[in-house]
Amino acid sequence: MIDLKKYKVHFLLSLAIAICFSSLIIADGRYYIDDYGRSISGYAAWTMNGRPLAEMFMIALNFGMPLPDLFPIPQVIAVIAFAIAMTIFSYKTSKEHVYCAVIAAAFIIASPTIISNLSYRYDSATMALSVLAATASSLLWYDRCIKNAVISFIVLLATLCLYQPSSNIFVLLSFYSYLISEDDRRGAFFNLMIKVIVFILANAFYFISIVPMTISDDYNTTGSQLPDFNSAIDVIIRNTLAFYNIIYDCLSHSGFIIVSLIALLSSASMVMHICREHSNETYSVIQSMIRILFIPFAAFMIVGSMVLLKNPVFHPRVLVSYGFALAVIVGICINSSSAFRGVAIALSIALLVYLIGLFSSFSNTQKAQENYESWIIQSIADDVASAHTVKNLMIVGNPGYAPVSSVSIEKYPIIKRTIRILINGSDPWGMYQLRHFGINMKYPSAETRKEVLESYCQSETKYRPAYDFSVYRDIAVVDFTKSCK
Repeated sequence: MIDLKKYKVHFLLSLAIAICFSSLIIADGRYYIDDYGRSISGYAAWTMNGRPLAEMFMIALNFGMPLPDLFPIPQVIAVIAFAIAMTIFSYKTSKEHVYCAVIAAAFIIASPTIISNLSYRYDSATMALSVLAATASSLLWYDRCIKNAVISFIVLLATLCLYQPSSNIFVLLSFYSYLISEDDRRGAFFNLMIKVIVFILANAFYFISIVPMTISDDYNTTGSQLPDFNSAIDVIIRNTLAFYNIIYDCLSHSGFIIVSLIALLSSASMVMHICREHSNETYSVIQSMIRILFIPFAAFMIVGSMVLLKNPVFHPRVLVSYGFALAVIVGICINSSSAFRGVAIALSIALLVYLIGLFSSFSNTQKAQENYESWIIQSIADDVASAHTVKNLMIVGNPGYAPVSSVSIEKYPIIKRTIRILINGSDPWGMYQLRHFGINMKYPSAETRKEVLESYCQSETKYRPAYDFSVYRDIAVVDFTKSCK
């Protein structure tokens, strides 16, 4: 039985931090990508992504279909779920140095990649619950028994059915708990091996039983497939570079310096631990090897198995374990000497101050972008209304980012990756965003679009500050490239 009283201080501090960071995102209240479609049509469509539990949860939360916009309830659930995950992590990290452990756990929600997860008015709850499930299944182990293994298997399977990328968290935290375990080395190693087996079995069951019954359409099918043998190396190199670029954009130069210093301290503390506890005993040697490899392993688990996929999603939202990677390297320092602990916490506080600036800047940039796009869409609505014969709408190019956003995007490159411009060429999400403003026209087919692109410049053009407007046959053309002379 879990004694909840001992978690009280950890939880209250974690909740305060979670509210501090998430409120900057939630207060903005803007629809985010999929939200535009779901709020208009009320559909679910998570099962087809291999996330049946996510769909079941949202349908239950809404007492059936369709799914209206319950903002901010899903995001409030997400904040509580993150706070509980932070509580479990901080308590596992240190029972003595509570404040230090909570600071380490803060990175779970203060991660640059979590901004996009928190931004969803619908999906934030299920993503956060998957993070909580992965954290609980890896860290809430008190006895080595079949009962715990079965529970861990079920909760990890729930993680996969909520949001697959969170399974990386389970792996990372399993090795982390092994390194900070107070058990004897032999017992800690056997616990780790049981978790490895649980991970393999849960993933095997998911891919053999759940995936064939749920995942559908080309986008989801190809996104879960492995490449063929001949193209495997090329795919891994491509994925590695793509994910590296996202991770590289998460922090500015000063942020990377701080993270590098914390990683250096963590590495030094582990080397000192190896020297101090040196032994030729088998389990001691195994633990020493894992300590040596742990920092690069933690960095790898930000991406994990997604590097092997044929067509993974290249977006910050899938890198939910980024914050955990930061948290574990700080956690290693907390379990080291007081000198390492003090310096690591000082650097962590500096990094958290930097990250709250990032969250604030994202929120302001999001608002500016919404105002900018609203002004443009209203202008498009007026032009379309004046063209009585129009049946379809075609977008050429995109409006770009709001002029006021240039400084924020330059300072924090991850913002550009997180704020997606939907009114962009044939991007179907743009249609849903336009429908929010009463523009209910559909985009033309790919073949028709190709034909129009070759001929629309011959039509009479109206020049607007952000775009050129013309009508080709019965298709309104909004040209942000202003390429017609």
